[in-house]
Amino acid sequence: MANGRKSWWLVFLMVGVSSLAWGQELVFLAPKSQTMPLADFQGDRLVDGIVKDLSEAIGARLGLPVRFLAMPSKRLAKALADGEADGVCYVLPLWIDGNFHWSRPLIPTAEVIVANPPAPQLRQLTDLAEQPVGTVLGYRYPLIDAALGEHFRREDALDMGLLFAKQRLGRTRYAIVDQLSLSYHMKIDPKLRLRSDLVLSRSVNRCAFSRNSKVPIKSIERAIDALVADGEVERILGRYR
Repeated sequence: MANGRKSWWLVFLMVGVSSLAWGQELVFLAPKSQTMPLADFQGDRLVDGIVKDLSEAIGARLGLPVRFLAMPSKRLAKALADGEADGVCYVLPLWIDGNFHWSRPLIPTAEVIVANPPAPQLRQLTDLAEQPVGTVLGYRYPLIDAALGEHFRREDALDMGLLFAKQRLGRTRYAIVDQLSLSYHMKIDPKLRLRSDLVLSRSVNRCAFSRNSKVPIKSIERAIDALVADGEVERILGRYR
């Protein structure tokens, strides 16, 4: 009798735990300023890219469906802090203010200053003083801010794709771009001729998770560790190289 009661409670607990997961979803923020290979949008719907694939892989390991919430970059920190979403991928602590759970480093890249071929070669950051520099609206550039101060002349584009379009048309001579995006756009656009003049920084981007998320951070960490261990993160990156 005691064994029967114990078995009954075990089944009850298992069903209860499963029931808690039913109806749950993992909500990721999708910054509208990101373009391929990171993200491709149709309206406000994220349809392709590294960020989509990585976020969905995390959800699959947790057994949860993933929903994406598209928004401007400048709203990410507040939305995550307020618990509007569980997480956002391809970010660094330097980029968003707030007290978040941070994943292990996942996606290596670099921040590069590129130039149209006729532009003079840059030797140092101060060469950009008073020159219009292609930037993305809502993005932070602390190294350039520190080096140039009030002499930093931003020419904002709404997203990285439009920034590359402006460079191809010669609207600006210099721009600050992500190495992943640079390699991708140079590959798909034969008319895009850009010279890499300076590497501003190298980093390995992460995912940030809200402290208000209902999904335990330890479960998320285990899911990400498993994705790295079995090579899935590298396979995702390989699709876009």
